Formats: sequence, structure tokens, C-alpha cells
Amino acid sequence: MARRAVLKREQVRDRRLRARYGVGVADVDDIRRHQGYRCAICGVHEDHLPRGLVVDHDHGSELVRGLLCHRCNSGLGLFQDCPQKLRAAIEYLRMAEELLAIAQEEQMRRATYS
Repeated sequence: MARRAVLKREQVRDRRLRARYGVGVADVDDIRRHQGYRCAICGVHEDHLPRGLVVDHDHGSELVRGLLCHRCNSGLGLFQDCPQKLRAAIEYLRMAEELLAIAQEEQMRRATYS
């Protein structure tokens, strides 16, 4: 009975993947192996992810791009899969990092002369 339940669960998963992304469980397993069972962006291993890896797809073409952790997949979605917005965010973080370093140097200089 338990074996039948596992088989049924895999069949349901396969049907869901095919309906949503046009790929089956075997295809997703191939991608998992190819990615070393890690998120394609941050590299976290699926064993350390409560939800495992999720399918990432292009919303225009509906083609599967790879497998990501939930956080990275959500992050791409929040940036609307827009490379320009992601580049702007990276530039913002770099600028903020430089400003923080300057502020820390200034604090140290003031502490030294106080």
C-alpha cells in the first residue's frame, strides 16, 4: 500500500510539472543532477532547503531556466525577472558598501582624535 501511495504521489507530481512547465519528474531530476543538487544562483544544497529546489521558468516563453531555492526564485520575481533592475540593485549595494566604509573610517578617525 505504501509503495502505491509513493507511486501515485510521483505520478501527480509528474502531471503537475508537465502541465505547468512542460517537463516531467525525470527532466527535473536531470536538472538537479546537472546543478549538483544546488540552487543555480546561491549554491545552497537542496538538503538544506525546507522546500527543496523549485522550478524557475521564463514567464514569457514558459521555458524552464533551472532550479532555484525559494528565496532566489522569489527574489527574481520581486525584481520582475528584469536584468536591468537586478544590475541597479547590485550597483546600489556596491555604492552603499563604499559609503559605509567611508563612514566607518570617519568614525575611527574621530574616535582617534577625541
